[in-house]
Amino acid sequence: MEIINQFVLPGLEHTSIKIAPDGTIVSTGGGMGMALTSLVLMEDGTLSYVETRYLDEYGFVPGHVAIAPDGKTVLVPGIQAYNRDQDGPPIPMSEESDRDEDEPPLFAIMVFEISSPGKLVLKSVLKDIPRAVVSIAFDEAGEHAYMLGCSGRQGWWYGPMKSSEPDEVDMGYPYPSFAPEPPMPGMEEELLMVANIQAPGVVTFDPTLSASLLRYSYPQPFGVDSLVVRNDKAWIGRSGDPFMGPAKSPFMGPVKVHSVISVDLKTFQAKRIPTSGAVFGIARVPVNTTSVDVPDQTASCVGGCIEYSSSRFFTVGGFSHNQQCFCEPGCKEWGDCCEDYDDVCSTCNDEDCEGPMVCVNTEDDKFECGCPHGFVKDQEGCKEKDICGSEGGADLCSNVATCRNDPTYGYHCDCGEGPFISDGLGGCMCSPGLEQVGDTCEDIDECERGLHDCVEGSTCFNIYEGYLCYIGDEPPVPK
Repeated sequence: MEIINQFVLPGLEHTSIKIAPDGTIVSTGGGMGMALTSLVLMEDGTLSYVETRYLDEYGFVPGHVAIAPDGKTVLVPGIQAYNRDQDGPPIPMSEESDRDEDEPPLFAIMVFEISSPGKLVLKSVLKDIPRAVVSIAFDEAGEHAYMLGCSGRQGWWYGPMKSSEPDEVDMGYPYPSFAPEPPMPGMEEELLMVANIQAPGVVTFDPTLSASLLRYSYPQPFGVDSLVVRNDKAWIGRSGDPFMGPAKSPFMGPVKVHSVISVDLKTFQAKRIPTSGAVFGIARVPVNTTSVDVPDQTASCVGGCIEYSSSRFFTVGGFSHNQQCFCEPGCKEWGDCCEDYDDVCSTCNDEDCEGPMVCVNTEDDKFECGCPHGFVKDQEGCKEKDICGSEGGADLCSNVATCRNDPTYGYHCDCGEGPFISDGLGGCMCSPGLEQVGDTCEDIDECERGLHDCVEGSTCFNIYEGYLCYIGDEPPVPK
């Protein structure tokens, strides 16, 4: 494998990229401008730049791009509510009067049509979308676009939110950094939504069809698809942290375990499938499948009750080991509890546990008061495990990294606030494009050392942590 060609526009990040059958490449980008860039992939593998549209002048922030099976229809959802106060004029095909701070946040989707390779024509703007769309998948016929709507009220998506920090009485409970006031209102729940594709570039939003996913997660990373449609089912990943508030004032009700959600597209009924960790991206893989019967087992919560951690990034258990039923408070909401949930998982009252102790599932399959994950008992109750200070702790990290105790992972190797980053192996390294010189990092001049991949006829231009390839008298400058 070798690099044939590359395109670099300084100051522009490509956060989501899709390619159409005619070779049109559509990219959403951030950085110095919220932009939509189109290129064409030529037959020889080279890239031909067409244009960049800077959408931030409209207050439109694109976070994703999707191309329908017809190869012509392009959907670009915005992740900033258009009816909130923002700089610049209204979004295209919108009016200043659309802004209303007292109404629930509303989002828009730009609909383009590929008129010729690399050429995008804005056809319409779908408004009144109740969620920020973070993933899009299509049915095989290309008649419907299924959209995962995010409920994460983070920063500029909805406006600044309150923040919270744990205190001693909150020990053992995950807590949100940003969150709506409890209880969670209906407009915060994530949705699976539908748009109808009537012809290339002709799309309508159907507000009558949606499925509530009964959860609240943090925003989706840009460029990550977490929605797959196959036959009459939609499979949704993006299972974030199980948010819950302090012991005395539970946030948005029952805690939720990690799961993938399956939605029947005929009835729009949702059910969850447990997973062992957070799921961000999922993909449709063409494979031959065989139906199998799940062996009969005892659908019991013994040994499967959820345990709380002092860190919001970690929980234990939550479902039966045969993965047919759940053993956490959220199962009451979903209706998928194991039959013995009330008997096995409700035998301990949180208020019976003193200080930082919480109810935990012990080895003898009973719920008792104990220290949360990452802590051990001491004379005063619980203390964090000192892995770094224990015998051999000094040897856990290498190459300028410092061992730090971590309640979630036990320990982590800290590279500090200097120029170093983690190498993923317990040590530190310089960022790509830099090299270690003593106790610091210095830029590598790839052009001078001949370490670049610029094609013949182009010129290499060194920049910090990298280089640019360009044709002409000087490097391109972003708008």
